[in-house]
Amino acid sequence: LGVTLAETLLYPVRKLFADLSTDADFDQILDEAQRGSWEVETSPHDEERGHILQARASAMRNKNGDQTGTVIILQDVTRERELNRMKDNFISTAAHELRTPLASIMGYSELLLHPENYGDTVVLNQADFVREIHEKSIVLTRIVDELLDISRIESGHPIPLQKGEHPLGTILEKVIGQYRKFSGKHVFDLYLDKSAPTTVEIDPDRIVQVLENLVSNAVKYSPAGGIIRVACARKGDEYIISVADEGIGMSEEQVNRIFDKFYRADHSNTAVGGLGLGMSIARQIVESHQGRIWVQSRPKQGTKVTFSLPAGS
Repeated sequence: LGVTLAETLLYPVRKLFADLSTDADFDQILDEAQRGSWEVETSPHDEERGHILQARASAMRNKNGDQTGTVIILQDVTRERELNRMKDNFISTAAHELRTPLASIMGYSELLLHPENYGDTVVLNQADFVREIHEKSIVLTRIVDELLDISRIESGHPIPLQKGEHPLGTILEKVIGQYRKFSGKHVFDLYLDKSAPTTVEIDPDRIVQVLENLVSNAVKYSPAGGIIRVACARKGDEYIISVADEGIGMSEEQVNRIFDKFYRADHSNTAVGGLGLGMSIARQIVESHQGRIWVQSRPKQGTKVTFSLPAGS
């Protein structure tokens, strides 16, 4: 509340609420809180964002039943309200993300089921239609996998891993190779240091999931194109893998929240899809490998995401 413990002695409560820049007066707050609970939003002058406080009050009475004072409990519920808002946005976004590939699958499958209604075009492009259905089904599978992963995380269960010795360099080359084929506006620079491992103990599918998320983000948040640099090198007892872009970057607040579940960086000059789960799941996967992940970014100066994997013996 911006008041030190020493200052609270004989501090007028009405003045405290006035200092918090609330729209309601203290008597209203007290009356509402005594009848249940009441929320008040603060907007302190020395902070960028205010807080949502939930107030509950109880009267203090002497032996004769006379009221001698009031106990007020204030709970900061800002984070809970923000999470509720993010979850509501997530449900809306998830429905949209699921509907888009479903619409394509339904449309192309209808063409294939009833070719007589659409002429020779269907027969000539049948292979393309089947390929499109297959690609959209892969998109749906990824969305469902993300939902299942976040469900495991929410319930306290670790993401399952199938670990073994696998060539990390080959995995990096495969992921980058896929994006080189389909993203003509970007240049993909892959650097494998001489210390890059021949093999490392990982779950290859999960590490591919992390890499695809990071590279996909680099592409989406670099709408003007540019160089996307992917590097791998050994440092001490870790292998350090990084993905850096020259895109629109993020503010400090966005960097601090990038691993929050359901969080999507909101940029007015972009329309980026996604469920807001990718970075949260990526962190869980990396940490399940006993690694760590961190982000460096500045607005209009690009973003660099780095994660580590144990080097072993």
